Amino acid sequence: MSKKATIKKVDDASWLVIDQHRGNVGVLYQNVQGDYEYLASDIKEKFKSDRAVEKYFGARVFQQKTVESAIQPDKMFIAGFEIPFPSPELISPDHPEYTKDVPLFSKTANSDVLYAAGWYAINFEKGWKHGYCPKASTLFQYGYEGPFNTKDELRFRLKELNKIKRNEIKNSD
Repeated sequence: MSKKATIKKVDDASWLVIDQHRGNVGVLYQNVQGDYEYLASDIKEKFKSDRAVEKYFGARVFQQKTVESAIQPDKMFIAGFEIPFPSPELISPDHPEYTKDVPLFSKTANSDVLYAAGWYAINFEKGWKHGYCPKASTLFQYGYEGPFNTKDELRFRLKELNKIKRNEIKNSD
């Protein structure tokens, strides 16, 4: 085993092993008998002790005081729309501000401020502007179109909406 392995603790009995030298990703885990097993695409090793594991990997696996979590979601989604918050609180259908067309959430359980998941075109006085997970109150106050799944979809629609708005202003003068 390469000495360039990175080992991240997943839970009390399993570790993710990333061997940069060989380009491997494997799993080290402690089985019910108390022995350790390491599995990678082309490797299967068994160890009887903590010391044997650390000798094989050339690293102190079990004395890590601060451990970076190996389990972190890359992205969070609500109703298929990506959001930039790690643990949102969904708004239930019995909430007074619930609408089935706009996926609403709050950043924390105790918050009264609601946000809308996705990209939106917001109809401000001077023109349509984009918003990513805007406050729901902003959407309802100014008017909106959306949600859009991507910023590119939104940009295309914003060009159309602003063109329409400019023509309406020009024709009303």
